[in-house]
Amino acid sequence: MSRHALVLAVILSGSVPSASPAEPPVARLVGALFERLSPEAPVSGNDILGIVALGERRPRGAQPLFVRSPSGRAEAVCVEMITRTAHYEASGTFDLPQTTPGGYVRLSLSESRHPEILRAAVLEDFAVLARLGRCDQRKGALVPVAWGAPPPAGAEIKLAVTVQAANDQPFVWVTAGGPAKRSTCTRIQARRHTAFDAYCELRLPADVASPIRLQLERCAFDECTRAPAVQVFP
Repeated sequence: MSRHALVLAVILSGSVPSASPAEPPVARLVGALFERLSPEAPVSGNDILGIVALGERRPRGAQPLFVRSPSGRAEAVCVEMITRTAHYEASGTFDLPQTTPGGYVRLSLSESRHPEILRAAVLEDFAVLARLGRCDQRKGALVPVAWGAPPPAGAEIKLAVTVQAANDQPFVWVTAGGPAKRSTCTRIQARRHTAFDAYCELRLPADVASPIRLQLERCAFDECTRAPAVQVFP
């Protein structure tokens, strides 16, 4: 065997480096990220204040932050964040990359003046809500966000829905291509200026038909009331 043939044989018999997974596209902030930090921040009157996709580990630290981008559904997404004590609020509109075939995109949060709050966030004390469309529209369907990393593709969908129960026992009704199913929520100890006080963990099959419908129900004694249903693209 010639010297050149020997070199070629060594190269071909070596292991071929595996391709690293592609980085998710980045959704850029449109304009400024509105942030408010105040001990007397007003409490939101929303029923659902956050929808987070859960991975194998419980999320800690909302930076980096990823958002579900259903293909062809919207050109932008409005992201709202609030702490349970309501002393920190933030909101901003992000352009969704139009080349994304669904999946998750990373939000560019480098403009935040309070990155330490995002890094220290825990699920019970920090809510993130993403809505398709611009923040000045407030009519689009909801999409989950993911903290730290997108959930694995093709796996069971696990969502944590943060709600305001208003001292009642909360439940969430889920309609996903069949009869509605009722899920029990976990209460969180309320404090003064509490923006939310419960979260509900939902499990959906990986091939669930989108969109699904979520509806918050509050029960006190023998009476239950339901909030308006919302559309979610899981």
